[in-house]
Amino acid sequence: MLDLMAIAKLAECYSEEAPQMRVHTLDITTLMENLAATILADDGYLRVMEIDGHLVGGMWGFLSSLPWSKVKLASDIILFVHKDYRGYGVSLVDDWVAWSIERGAEEVILSTASGIKPKSFGRLMQRKGFTLQGQTYSKEIL
Repeated sequence: MLDLMAIAKLAECYSEEAPQMRVHTLDITTLMENLAATILADDGYLRVMEIDGHLVGGMWGFLSSLPWSKVKLASDIILFVHKDYRGYGVSLVDDWVAWSIERGAEEVILSTASGIKPKSFGRLMQRKGFTLQGQTYSKEIL
């Protein structure tokens, strides 16, 4: 059973560390509703990582396809590991890829839209066989 409040606390850590999250303020009710929807969805992926009984990371994603293609792809929503436990997160990536293969995905996508350690994350992803495709741009319009 997932400890949803522990996930909320981890979300707070992420929000504090990710520079662009100031526009995406954490709303616990929305988080809980979306966690529940993902857990219940056949195409939803949610995993957490515990070390010594502490929730220190997690990954959230889903299966979909591009609007013009039948090719199934697995896209991440978020991969986050608390800064004191970075390096352990590779197990989340491995599980994500295995889950994607089991469900018939032909492509797996991971992003660094958070702005947290993009260079070291990129090196890790390249070692895991991923290639860089494009970049993400953001503009606040409030």
